[in-house]
Amino acid sequence: MIILGIAGLFHDAAAALVRDGELVAFVEEERLLRQKHAHGQFPHHAIRWCLDQADLDFRDVDYLAFYYDVDRSLLYDWRVEPFYSGFRQQPRDLFGYMQNLQLIKTYVEAYAAAVGVKLAVIDHHDCHLAAAFFLSPFAQANVVSLDARGETVTAVLAKGEGASLTRLREIPMPHSLGMLYSAVTQFLGFAPLDGEGSVMGFASYGEDRFAEAFAEMVTPTAEGFVTRPECYWSRATVGWLSHIPNGLTRFFGEPRPYRAHPFNDIDEHIAASLQAQTERIGAHLFTLLAQETGWRDFCLAGGVALNAKMNGELLTHPDVDRLYVPPVSNDPGCAIGAAYLLYARLTGKRPRPLAHAYWGPQYSNDAIRAALEQAGVRYAPCADVASYGAERLAEGKILGWFQGRMEMGPRALGNRSILAHPSHPSLLDMKDLVNNKVKHREPWRPFGPSVLAEQRARYFVDAPDAPFMTKALRTTPEGQRALAASVHVDGTARAQTVTAEANALYHALISEFGKRTGVYGVLNTSFNLKGQPIVHTPLDAITMFCTTEMDELILGDFVVRR
Repeated sequence: MIILGIAGLFHDAAAALVRDGELVAFVEEERLLRQKHAHGQFPHHAIRWCLDQADLDFRDVDYLAFYYDVDRSLLYDWRVEPFYSGFRQQPRDLFGYMQNLQLIKTYVEAYAAAVGVKLAVIDHHDCHLAAAFFLSPFAQANVVSLDARGETVTAVLAKGEGASLTRLREIPMPHSLGMLYSAVTQFLGFAPLDGEGSVMGFASYGEDRFAEAFAEMVTPTAEGFVTRPECYWSRATVGWLSHIPNGLTRFFGEPRPYRAHPFNDIDEHIAASLQAQTERIGAHLFTLLAQETGWRDFCLAGGVALNAKMNGELLTHPDVDRLYVPPVSNDPGCAIGAAYLLYARLTGKRPRPLAHAYWGPQYSNDAIRAALEQAGVRYAPCADVASYGAERLAEGKILGWFQGRMEMGPRALGNRSILAHPSHPSLLDMKDLVNNKVKHREPWRPFGPSVLAEQRARYFVDAPDAPFMTKALRTTPEGQRALAASVHVDGTARAQTVTAEANALYHALISEFGKRTGVYGVLNTSFNLKGQPIVHTPLDAITMFCTTEMDELILGDFVVRR
């Protein structure tokens, strides 16, 4: 059975091809289209690549699984405050909003008919739950989907057993932890969908001085949580309404413009209190599930699951033994979740768990050489890129690293990465060097380390497994010294633990680096500039290399020097 999972037409479009319950190909549309988040796009390029990767065409596909049931939103949204009051005041808003949803529904149905494949529409949160549980190695687990919104709910507490998922509790619209975080993100001057990560990093510089304000906005309950939307809803959360006041002004004054240096002894504390309340609500949901099931393994997905700092705190929850957060926990992962859940429903079988995160496009050495010749850059072949790259990193050089199949999700995991020594003795602040020479982003934002899985106990407290950079781990004293440039101000690091089974070449590079330096981890950041998708093609990588101050670029078995 071949199922093509699809996410798109809202934001973060993606496609996944699943054959007999096993993932074959996955890619996000933004990487191919070169448009961050692919707003409003259908994943045409991603679908075509997935089919080509598997040497299939639409005649081979049994189902298209789409990740959102638009009909339910059409029936529900106009009843929910503040939509209802807003739509009563401005009927044209209701017409335009419903028309847009209907256009999305019509487009998906017309596409399925045009390609001649049966369409299955899957609930959005069910897709998140399926991606979280079925990609995990757990036979049974508590499962949480925590998002801005789905069709009618914003969060779901469930349990997964074998090939089944059972919902236990739901948080209805308009009560949304994800929307609260996005509202504060925009209020502080950052762009929603991207800026939440900046606010998470910013929070570590502040104190929880506004706990009372955020307790008024979102409150834990016996069923989960409730919010007061009038306290935080704004154009950031319901941009389709013509007139809606920004509820946050009641607490914090006027919204801020973007500032590269936002510190003012107020805003960092707003971020800190938002983060603290988010962590409290997350912990409360985990407690509710543990009390109901008695299980100690957890899976987490949805946009809020990108909050690595919250995830790191949840690892220390007294009811948690293990926590799985997939590498693509946000909406692109719903393409996989939709296909996996449909497969499980149709066959009664559980899909295959995820062994690694590398399911995207790759390029042969011949294709890389052709791109190098086209770009006209100076390059040379290299017989052992792991040893060569380790030597250059040990010298303090900043490297572009382009290898194998592209990773899924927003974090570079060693195939489309920019790498550096995390604690070079003669370079006082490698973080500043990478920011100033390459990334050109806010200097206070943290990077992450990639560490050999077998060495992780040296660097992280309790040494949890963290293969996808989805958890901020507490560092040991040795970790704070050895990984200094990739450790945040709060002593945590958004870590990746690397195994030879998942990524042999990247593991070899870090191993060779460790032999030379005694540090079995490297600073790893995504191979992109701020506001751009991670590089896709060799030419993308070469172009970025030429427009920044990276020292060298290693693509496949070639080295590009200045």
